[in-house]
Amino acid sequence: MVNDFISKDDLPLFTSGTRFTIASIFFGEGLQDTIATFDLYVRGLPKTRNYYVFAGLEHVADYIRNLRFNKDQLAWMKKSFKFGKREMDYFVSFRFTGDVWAMPEGSVFFPEEPIIRVSAPIIEAQFVEMYLINTVYVQTILASKIARLTSAARDKRVMIWYNRSYGTDAAM
Repeated sequence: MVNDFISKDDLPLFTSGTRFTIASIFFGEGLQDTIATFDLYVRGLPKTRNYYVFAGLEHVADYIRNLRFNKDQLAWMKKSFKFGKREMDYFVSFRFTGDVWAMPEGSVFFPEEPIIRVSAPIIEAQFVEMYLINTVYVQTILASKIARLTSAARDKRVMIWYNRSYGTDAAM
């Protein structure tokens, strides 16, 4: 998944600037220790589909275990968001401390069914959300298409190409 365009060191910044701004607001309101819980799920299925196959858990687990900001990122964050000492001290020691529950990789699931549940201090929870959405959705879409294709082919041999797929990392 990670290639020459994005390194593992870049992944902590795989979020939007609003997440940093919201973190500052949470600090200002004294909410930084508030526990938040969110479920990752798919809202619906196209009429021609009847299930999804969950994929992406390995990347999610690796991301969460290694989530921290390096010195260059911290300097950029301080300059870009004008964080004070309290916020910078928080981000210097930033680690994911919450809990994650997920269905097993390869599980068949249906719309509105939680795939992953995250419960963590609100700043941590909001930072991981965007990475989870993008990583799990893209891998799940591909795994689901492949599962339906091989199921429809029954005993026939199939070949799968990544033409018109999702991003440069799709074939990885």
